[in-house]
Amino acid sequence: MDTGLILGGLAAAHSVSKAAPVFVEKIADAIAGIAAPYQLKRMAKSQAAATILEKEAEATGNIAALEVYERAGYRSAAEEVKRQLNIEAITKAAIPLLLDDSKPENMDGDWIAHFFDKSRLTSDAEMQSLWARILAGEANSPGAFSKRTINLVSEISKREAEDFTKLCGFAINNLVLIFDFEEEIYKKAGIDVSKIRELEHAGLVTQAPVLEYQCVGLPQRQLFRYFDVFIHLTLPQEKENSLTVGKVALTPAGLELAYICGAQKVPEFVEHLTQRWKDYGAAVIENPIVRDPTDLGIPTQREVAEF
Repeated sequence: MDTGLILGGLAAAHSVSKAAPVFVEKIADAIAGIAAPYQLKRMAKSQAAATILEKEAEATGNIAALEVYERAGYRSAAEEVKRQLNIEAITKAAIPLLLDDSKPENMDGDWIAHFFDKSRLTSDAEMQSLWARILAGEANSPGAFSKRTINLVSEISKREAEDFTKLCGFAINNLVLIFDFEEEIYKKAGIDVSKIRELEHAGLVTQAPVLEYQCVGLPQRQLFRYFDVFIHLTLPQEKENSLTVGKVALTPAGLELAYICGAQKVPEFVEHLTQRWKDYGAAVIENPIVRDPTDLGIPTQREVAEF
């Protein structure tokens, strides 16, 4: 993979992280170093098959057999070109997402090879964007995404990915707050029981077996963050409080993907949520925060301390 070619044109269109060249080289080294034995073995088998076919064709005058082999060779070459283009498209899309303190040199080579073994078959632009966010997320925080999550993403459909993104519009502090599927706010977003069952089958969420999930043993004061809003809760008791958090929970893979799936803030959800928690007996205060509104991260230690 040519670092200059991959980076060419990006610098003018984006503020490219200084880690970008290291990132591209790391990917190139991992793919070449780990794929080489497999490629050599496959090439050896292909060459042996070609030799046998050529001798048979010469002995029998079977020109048609030789033409079939040639067509198969063209198809194989076309498939490899397509996969290479997919690899480069995903890599290019990931580069603008690298942070200045990104550490691509700490990425595991086996993880990179596994990532591209699964993602290189993807040509759809939107799914490539998801793969790119995972790749950049791993470079920004090595170890953020497990190989199990990579396997899962390679198997989900584009529609499932879109439904998961919609669902994460209702995520706060690693929680997905779906209380009643019949409520209009969820219907308007296209979230219903059937969609949740599909996402559960895909391995992204679980449903509460009975009633709703609850957080238990909570201290009186709680801090939640929803995009650009802080939600301060004061629960009824000084300690050992419980808080109902809905019917759906994210799996470990779902948690990893929630932060990079591209979820959008749902209008009126904060009001809906705070009213629900007030009904449960909590005192609620909403405060806007000065921070990237697309960031779904939980409150930092500093933010918790200030609270």
